[in-house]
Amino acid sequence: MKKINIEDIKKLREITSAGLMEVKKALDNAQGNFDKAIKWLRENGLAKAAKKADRIAAEGAIFILNIKNKIIILELNSETDFVAQNKFFLEFGNKLANYIADSNLKNNELENFKEKIFDKEKISEKIAFLSAKLGEKINLRRFYVLDLKDYQIGSYLHVNKKIGVIVVAKNVDQDLLKDIAMQIAAMNPEYLNLNEIPAAKKEEEYQIAKKDLKNTLENKPKEIQEKIINGRVNKILSDIVLEEQSFVKDNSKKIKQLLRKDAKLITFIRYEVGEGIEKKVENFKDEVMKQIKK
Repeated sequence: MKKINIEDIKKLREITSAGLMEVKKALDNAQGNFDKAIKWLRENGLAKAAKKADRIAAEGAIFILNIKNKIIILELNSETDFVAQNKFFLEFGNKLANYIADSNLKNNELENFKEKIFDKEKISEKIAFLSAKLGEKINLRRFYVLDLKDYQIGSYLHVNKKIGVIVVAKNVDQDLLKDIAMQIAAMNPEYLNLNEIPAAKKEEEYQIAKKDLKNTLENKPKEIQEKIINGRVNKILSDIVLEEQSFVKDNSKKIKQLLRKDAKLITFIRYEVGEGIEKKVENFKDEVMKQIKK
C-alpha cells in the first residue's frame, strides 16, 4: 500500500476541487491509487447528489454563448443564490453551453443531452458531482439553440445573470436589436405580434373586460358597449405584445414603429431564473416551535 502524504492530497484536490477530508478519505479507500481515488470521489458524489434530488432548485443563473454559427441560452439552477455566484457553478454553466454547441441536439432533447458523454463522462454525472461538491441540488433546467447563418441575433444578459434574452431578426440595426433585447428583459412580453395571440386568449380577455366594465356598459347602445370592451382588450393585449409595446427609451413610439419597411422581428427567447418553479416558503417560527417541542 502506498503511503499517503500531503503532496498526494494537494495534487488530488487540484485535480478534483473536492474537500480536504473527502480527498483524504478517497485516497485511503483507493490505497493511494489516484485513478481509483478519483473514481471513488465521482461515485460518492453521485450518491450525495441522489439524496438532494427532491430538493427545490429555484435559484441559479442564465448563460448565453455565441459560438460556431450558433447562439445558446441555458438555465442552470441551484438552491441558493450564494451557490449561483460560486466560481465552479459559473464555470460549469459556461462549459455546458460549449458542450451544447458541440452536441448538435435539438431544443427538446434535454434528457438526451444529459446522457451525452463529454470529457469521458456523462453530463448527468458531471452535474451530480458538482452538486456533491457545492452541497446543493444542481439542475440543468432548459436550453435553446439558434442557428445564426440566415438571421441576425441580438442578445442581452442582465448583470446578475437572472434574465437572459435572445432576439432573432432580419434587416434590423444591431444597436436597435440590442435595445429590443433589453426591452424584452424589462417588459417581459408574452407574444411577438398580435397575430401570435391565440383566439382563446382574446376571448378570455374579452369576457374579463365585459365583466369588469359591467357598470360602465349599463344603458349604453350595443355598438358603444363593443367599442368600450374592445378598447380595454386591445390595451391589455398590447401590453403583452412586443411590437405593440411602447419603447422604453422613447414612450412616444411603439416597437413596430422603430423598424424599417424591410426589417422583421422573427422570434425571441426570454429566460428568467426560477420562473414557473414553486419555491418552498419557510415559516421559521413554526420550524423553531417544532424544534422546541422535540
